[in-house]
Amino acid sequence: MKAGKGYRALAAVLAILLLLQAAGAGEVRAEEIPEVSAGTQNVSGGESEGGEEPGGEEPEEEKPDGEEPAEESFEFSLSAELDAEEGAIITAGDRLTVRAAVAARDSDGEESPYALSLLGVENFSADLSDVSRAEVLADSMTYEISGDGSEGILTVGVQLQQNAAEAGEPLSITISLSYGGEGDAEGQTVSDSVEITGIREPEPPDTAAPVWLEGSSLSVADAESGEQLSVENTGDIPTVYTSGGMRVVITLPAAQDEETGSGISGYFYTVDAEYAEKGAAEKRPVSKGSLVFVEVADRTAEEGVWTSHPYHIALRASDENGVKALSYYIQEQDEEGGVPEYSAETMTAEGEEAAYSSEQGLWSIALPEEEFCGSVYVCARDMAGNETVQEIKGICIDRTDPVISVEWRNADGTAIDPSEPGAYYQRGESLTAVISVRERYLDPNGTYIYLTALDGQGNPAGGEAENINGKTWAWLAERYGVTEESGVSALTLSLTAEAAYTLSAEAADRAGNRAEAGKTEILLDRSPAAFELLDRTAEENEWTNEENYRLTFRLTDGSGTAGVWYYVQRQQTDGTVPAFSDDTMQKEGRELSPGQDGSYTVTLSEEDFRGCVYLFSRDFAGNEGRETVGGIQIDGIDPDTENLYFEYEADTDTGGWDSFWNGVFGKEAIAVKVYVRDPGSFPSGIAELSFRCGGQSFTVNSFGEASLTAEQVKDPAAAGLYQLAEVSLDVKKDKLEDQLLEITDLKLKDLAGNTAEGEAELLKGGHTLIIDRTAPKLTVKAESGYRNGFSADERWYFKDAAVFRLTVEEKWFDQVKDRLHLELAEGETRTPDTGFGAAMKAEDPEKGIYETVYTLTEEGSWQLRIGAYPEFSGTEPSEPSEGTGEAAGYDTSVLGGFSDPAGNLMTGGENTEVQSGVYTGPQIVIDKTAPEAGLQWKDADGRPFDPAESGSYYQSGDGLSVTLAVKELYLDTEDTRIWLEARDGSGAAVSCEEVQKLNGKSWEELSRQYGGTHENGVYTLTLPFSTEAAYTLSVLAKDKAGNEAETLNTAVFLDRSPVRYELMARTAGEGVWTNAEDYELSFRLADESGTESVKYYVQVQAEDGTVPGFDLETLNQKGQELKPEKDGTYRIVLHEEDFQGSVYIRTRDRAGNEKTEEIKGIFIDGKDPDPTHIYFEYEAAEEQGLLHQIANTIFGKTAIRVKIYARDPGTCPSGIRKLVFTYAEKEYTLTESLPVTLEAQGSVEGGEYQLFEQLLNVRDSELEEEKLRITKLVMTDGAGNAAEAEEAALANGSILIIDTTAPRLGVSTEAEHLEGYENDESLYYAGSVPFDLTVSERYFSYVQDRMHLELEKDGRLTADTKLGRTLTAASAEDGGRSRGL
Repeated sequence: MKAGKGYRALAAVLAILLLLQAAGAGEVRAEEIPEVSAGTQNVSGGESEGGEEPGGEEPEEEKPDGEEPAEESFEFSLSAELDAEEGAIITAGDRLTVRAAVAARDSDGEESPYALSLLGVENFSADLSDVSRAEVLADSMTYEISGDGSEGILTVGVQLQQNAAEAGEPLSITISLSYGGEGDAEGQTVSDSVEITGIREPEPPDTAAPVWLEGSSLSVADAESGEQLSVENTGDIPTVYTSGGMRVVITLPAAQDEETGSGISGYFYTVDAEYAEKGAAEKRPVSKGSLVFVEVADRTAEEGVWTSHPYHIALRASDENGVKALSYYIQEQDEEGGVPEYSAETMTAEGEEAAYSSEQGLWSIALPEEEFCGSVYVCARDMAGNETVQEIKGICIDRTDPVISVEWRNADGTAIDPSEPGAYYQRGESLTAVISVRERYLDPNGTYIYLTALDGQGNPAGGEAENINGKTWAWLAERYGVTEESGVSALTLSLTAEAAYTLSAEAADRAGNRAEAGKTEILLDRSPAAFELLDRTAEENEWTNEENYRLTFRLTDGSGTAGVWYYVQRQQTDGTVPAFSDDTMQKEGRELSPGQDGSYTVTLSEEDFRGCVYLFSRDFAGNEGRETVGGIQIDGIDPDTENLYFEYEADTDTGGWDSFWNGVFGKEAIAVKVYVRDPGSFPSGIAELSFRCGGQSFTVNSFGEASLTAEQVKDPAAAGLYQLAEVSLDVKKDKLEDQLLEITDLKLKDLAGNTAEGEAELLKGGHTLIIDRTAPKLTVKAESGYRNGFSADERWYFKDAAVFRLTVEEKWFDQVKDRLHLELAEGETRTPDTGFGAAMKAEDPEKGIYETVYTLTEEGSWQLRIGAYPEFSGTEPSEPSEGTGEAAGYDTSVLGGFSDPAGNLMTGGENTEVQSGVYTGPQIVIDKTAPEAGLQWKDADGRPFDPAESGSYYQSGDGLSVTLAVKELYLDTEDTRIWLEARDGSGAAVSCEEVQKLNGKSWEELSRQYGGTHENGVYTLTLPFSTEAAYTLSVLAKDKAGNEAETLNTAVFLDRSPVRYELMARTAGEGVWTNAEDYELSFRLADESGTESVKYYVQVQAEDGTVPGFDLETLNQKGQELKPEKDGTYRIVLHEEDFQGSVYIRTRDRAGNEKTEEIKGIFIDGKDPDPTHIYFEYEAAEEQGLLHQIANTIFGKTAIRVKIYARDPGTCPSGIRKLVFTYAEKEYTLTESLPVTLEAQGSVEGGEYQLFEQLLNVRDSELEEEKLRITKLVMTDGAGNAAEAEEAALANGSILIIDTTAPRLGVSTEAEHLEGYENDESLYYAGSVPFDLTVSERYFSYVQDRMHLELEKDGRLTADTKLGRTLTAASAEDGGRSRGL
């Protein structure tokens, strides 16, 4: 089982052990702190030293932090120490403390908590009892031998036992643990023990075994319920099981045991609290001898229970010798909630005597404290002076009521008292309520806060108040936080919702004392009164003619309305209404009082008004509201019938009405215009006009605006803005044809509902209505030839005079022909002809056909326009006024549309376009002059030239261009064309891009492609030419009137390519050596425009091996002219013996194109290799180099490397390409060499040579130890020249001696010596020892100076460098030498 946090079940075993001690036992001796011996165990799995078997298999445990344990061993150790106080350990009442600790280290010696975590809790067993995992891992554990019935005491079965039978022997305490691993540590077990020795006990009596003394009584009661628990006798010691604390009552016999003759020296009891809370047991001293038993008989409240009553405690005390006194003192708990331990000094200094009642047999204690929480320590003393101390715990007294208060603060943090006048109403963003409670032992779960919030209608406002209302102090503290200062707890609540708040609080302490904070009420209102318009005489911006205009509204506010004011604001003349003004409200505002239903009413008595009413309100919280009731429009004035004006006109936009023969002309209807007005400063305006005409009724509801001047009205004071009503009197619809137009029964009504009637004026004299629906028609026709239809050009082009016939068809033309005018325009100049229409003749008067002929002969650009000039509005001059644009009474600045008397605008006849009554003819161009054409050629550098001039026909460069120019204002770019042909030098046609793009193309097309220009009557076009060819170009220009220019022709030859070169033959290929005496080159040239000149010169290679480039100056100085052979080829012959270089050829064609050709790699060598200057070098092929060289003799062991230096003479030698020599009757051919430079020395002639190398191997030649020499050497150069080395040159070589036999050395003596000693290889001689040295070497004489001797004596060395010289030849044939030492 594992212990939990809360209530723990406690299985307690109570044992009363009586230790019998013989009478007259000696005094107890204090001993030194005992020694401690500890054991250790190594754990590596399986069975350990203790012989414990591994426990059963358990489920594998998850590793901490996902870590896998290492495959290693752990060392576990157990240690303990004993703290012995004064007195012997076995004396009852003394205290024994044992500390035990478990540690673990891994194989590296580091502490390993992980290893300890592997210990299984269930498998942990020891005399220390079962403990939790946390206790196993602790640094140390303290267990005390003590006893008490309270829950939470951890006691351990530490056994005291004798080691031997004899009295006075040392005691030992054994602490043993065995634990086995689980999970990863499964199968690992450890048994360990610690033995504490060195404690001695007093001399024991004859009978020292603990016994249960017959005649003693034991009673046990539950500490909470008081229920007596049954006592079981298991063996010799009674056992009691209980789930809580125990109150123990023990009765002991007072007399001695007669049978044993020994008295009771003391006793102790223990509690086995296996599952109690961790912590040290209460330390209760036990006196020697008899004890006084003290029991609480009664107390005002149970332990830990709060009370508000005076606190009394009744105690029952008993002792065999009698209780002498019972004293006590009170001990209050500290800030951490703990009670300090009992203090004898405090009892002496502060203790009071408890009162004893012999009648009841009880001791009583009365506590006067008002507020207290702690314990009472009681000390009972018997007649023998024995003392028993007991702690009475859990005394909780609180006889003082809490003090609770509420403080309100506004949004600025200023404290406010809602009960003060005006303080109830508050505005701002929030309110703060601070509830303060002064109470040391406040019950947070018994303290409540009540908060309600109602809106302006008395409904719950919800939100914050609902969350707070009825909640406990503890609940609110957790969410809002509580501050503590000077014993006062404060809870701060922030309220933001607009509402009427009611706050109360009820505080309680733990003893049940209560206090209330009375209700406080406050209202938070930061919003002005809500405005609601209930009714108004007319809707906003709706006109009315009511005499009394009423506005009814309601104001709603959470804090109530303190006052309402208003003022009336008229609209200004500019149509705007001034904005609300606090200053105006203060000066002119009128206060309003609510009606019985709480609403407010504003009444306006106005006849002519337009504007608004401004309202101002203030609530009791000080919030101010401003409202506007706009769109008030009042008109109580009737429309004006004194000022009515009429006009008549055709109802179309073209032309007005006219009155010929007392008639009114119209196309289909006559428009009647009526000007009316509504008087007053703020007129609502005429909404309806009705009248009768020709037996028909007409009503107008839509009006326009018009201003009438003083000249247009009867009374100048009536001038101004009028409303204009227009009515169309349609002939067909209204059947008014040929009737007098008379208006009657005219009525007016304005928007406010005011009406008026007036007498209609008759149309004076009456008019006859003439309806003409046929428009005049004009036809213009050209009677002379012209050209037109050009792209983007609508002009008509004439080569001679332009003649036009003009025809007008109109039945009523005679009435309006004076108004038909003609305008001739030339550029910006306009010439009016106002008599044009009047001069037209009637060809058919009945049908209304009139004609005339109009002719133009002068060159230029003209345009005819026919229409009507408006009549001059000023004084009509009798003659045209020069420079004013006026002629014959007409304003000629603007030509308008011509219409007939009914207003029908003129239309166009066949091929005649008329717009809005105006004919605008096409642009007329009279052109009698032919175009003029020219051209200019330019070369690639932009230099102009004339191909007709001498030498200019042929042109070179990247390209040519020709610029064509045509002087003509009206060039026909579509009909002006260009022709081009291109041919090569042989006359064959060349198919090129220029011909494809230009030949037969129009000027227009080429202008778009090449960007032609047109400026000041000159057309220009630049055409590029890049293809090499002989060009012929032709241009034919034509204008739009049909005039043609003379054809323009030109020709040019473009050749930018140099002469084409082809090498036909050469004596040797490029870079190929030859020894020919005549080096010949032949080549052929070709060119379109023909070859003009050919020159060449020869260039020798420089010392650095490069050939200088072509140089024009060298050509001019050394160059030789070449002429072609009969077959057209060119030939060059070089006569050189020693040459390396190039030939440069320079060509030029007729177009001036030049080109240089280089014939490279001409190599000529006519000289043989040098047969006299040949040199030899030799070296051994081995790493050690040459052994020796004497005179002309070279020695080698296995092979000799020969080096041959030879040269090819001349300024430009081709070089030796092959060297062949004979050695030991074998021929060697060498083709690879290295260039080297030899310095002049002795017989060696300095200069540039070629180095050839060859390895001569003796085994290959099988000529070991013979004298050998190189014979016959032949050289061949790159040009094929060959030479054999002279005998004198070969004599420069050396004799080669190959010696593969090593020298042999022999050392001997005839002197006798001793040897054979153990571990000694030395030779021992009795006297001088002569030695004979023999050397066998055929060529020893060459190296005898290099043979030396070295003698060592007693660690010192002596050298003889002349040994070789002293040897004498024993056999000259084999080169042997000998010498005696």
